[in-house]
Amino acid sequence: QSNDDSISLRQNTMLLLGHDAQIPWALTTLSSLGCALDVESDLEFSVGGEIMAKNLCLNSNTESDGWNMKVIVTSSDKARKHIMQQQEKDGKKDGSSDDIKPSLLLVVPNPQKEETHSNMIEQIVNDFNSNSETEFNRNTFVIHSSLEVLKQCKLFLGDDAPILSQGLRKCILPHTNMAVTLFLPEWADNVHPSQQNDGEMDPWLNLVREEQVLELISARVIGAPMV
Repeated sequence: QSNDDSISLRQNTMLLLGHDAQIPWALTTLSSLGCALDVESDLEFSVGGEIMAKNLCLNSNTESDGWNMKVIVTSSDKARKHIMQQQEKDGKKDGSSDDIKPSLLLVVPNPQKEETHSNMIEQIVNDFNSNSETEFNRNTFVIHSSLEVLKQCKLFLGDDAPILSQGLRKCILPHTNMAVTLFLPEWADNVHPSQQNDGEMDPWLNLVREEQVLELISARVIGAPMV
């Protein structure tokens, strides 16, 4: 979704990577969308053997429409810092300014410990939960193409059965106003029809189409704060 010269995302939209070696691939893929990237990184990474600076601008490798996207590269243990910074910026908005654009976070596992994607998701969810205001409802959408990762996520979402809200199965974290919704993407190459059936039958999971994901992460749909 474009807004003026920037691509608008829901606040705190994150893409989990399996390893920091995937950072150059992710940035190259994003730049192929036809937008210039304004990249801020907590980590050192190399592109073509060259160490990249912590702050850099990458021009699109295709014909650009003049759009810009803010991208933050960080590890899972530092994602909370960027979440808090974004919330502080949001709190300073006067309601009429559009100069603060939510960033896309590229999150890699903590290099100091072996972290699975379910570990990363648990930490990020807990960070949002601990930093959220109790009087506000918060929705966290987790979209992952691994059925096993989603099943592992169920372990930290409490013992209460999910609720059905607006056609979606949502897990309400104990003693909070925070809802977590787990999605299995129908279109992913590594999701077989049998796994789609498992996801459809599992009361904790939801199937999601590609166009629904685009709507969820874009700024077109107005609702509760999103992850």
